[in-house]
Amino acid sequence: MPRLRVLLACLLLPTCAWPQGELRFITATNHAPPLVLFEAGELKGGLLVETEDALARRLGLQARHIPLPSLRVAPALRNGHADLLCHSRPQWVDGEFRWSRPLFDNAEVLAARGDAPALHQLTELRGKPVGIVRGYRYPAVERQLGDEVLRLEANDMRANLDKLLAGRMPYAFTDRITLREWQRRHPAAGLREELVLENYRSACALSPQSFLSLQEVDAALEAMQRSGELRAILRRHGQ
Repeated sequence: MPRLRVLLACLLLPTCAWPQGELRFITATNHAPPLVLFEAGELKGGLLVETEDALARRLGLQARHIPLPSLRVAPALRNGHADLLCHSRPQWVDGEFRWSRPLFDNAEVLAARGDAPALHQLTELRGKPVGIVRGYRYPAVERQLGDEVLRLEANDMRANLDKLLAGRMPYAFTDRITLREWQRRHPAAGLREELVLENYRSACALSPQSFLSLQEVDAALEAMQRSGELRAILRRHGQ
């Protein structure tokens, strides 16, 4: 029986036992909880990791997570060092990758401290300090402001938001899923979602060197969505 016919039969079940192997996911180290959880530099779990584990199970494979800095993500995926990069967008990575059906709804937002002056549009950030993640792309900011903001770089999203909590800057760019987690963890800080830069639906990028087809990945993701498995994972992580 051809591989795809076996896969479609497997997708009727939450797990599938057939040709053993591993499915390699790139985990960008600039993510923060609840998407990923790192402890002492070691990947321990998170919303994205749990989603990828479930996707691998749907495909009858064992997930292997490969943490990489953001600047190394595209070359690794392009050269076949991993099969998939999930929760990403074509605007964020260079290369001719195949893109899956949508995965998560999210948004690029500007987070503000409780004592920061209110802003009504992005152009009001001109000349002001704002936290960013090194190596991360902010297309909406680049279109409207170019280099007209004072960028305070952090190695990852967690460090970026920790600087915001510590009062080292009044604003920081982040994503809505991550900001909600920080608001839950630090209610007294009064962090708020000041501006929405862009609403988006993330997806998975498939390496051109992968043994998988895009049809297989999409079928597995659709099965996760239809069964409610993906919704249950999101709820477990407060989304």
